[in-house]
Amino acid sequence: MPFSRLEQNARKVAFGRARTRNDIRRDMRELTLTALRSRVLTLPHVAAVAIAIANGIDPAKVSSPSRAPASRSRAQEGLVEAVIKALAALDVATQEYVSVGGRICAAEAGEWLAALEAIGAIDGKELAARLATLEKALRAAESAESAETSYALALLASGALLGLIEADRAVPAKSLNAS
Repeated sequence: MPFSRLEQNARKVAFGRARTRNDIRRDMRELTLTALRSRVLTLPHVAAVAIAIANGIDPAKVSSPSRAPASRSRAQEGLVEAVIKALAALDVATQEYVSVGGRICAAEAGEWLAALEAIGAIDGKELAARLATLEKALRAAESAESAETSYALALLASGALLGLIEADRAVPAKSLNAS
């Protein structure tokens, strides 16, 4: 999904110009998670998605400012929830990657750390704590060697994100009674 279109979709969801389930927080979370799952999960991708959506829910870009504060607050909550989920997946993947000897070359680590800083511009105490934890894990994965790659880490993170999303879904009562 191109980021300008993502920004427009976020604006529509946040400020009532899109069909929603009347829960702006949940709809924004789902929009964000869908965009995050559209590619292999890397920190630069998370940053690009988060920034596009944050721009989309910026009240300064809304034609009816009377609805903006309440809508933006709920939309921001949904965005932060989804980004925290992606960062948790990246954190788990990074720790696993390092535990088996995986490393990220200095140039890629620098790009990922810059993305962490960009994500830090989004408000949220939980988000700041998750960013700090992930930064530690990334620094542990950094290597001076240039032959290593973060692609394997991104693949691990993509799988971790899908697992975390599935873990949030309720198990249908029918499947609980099947055993």
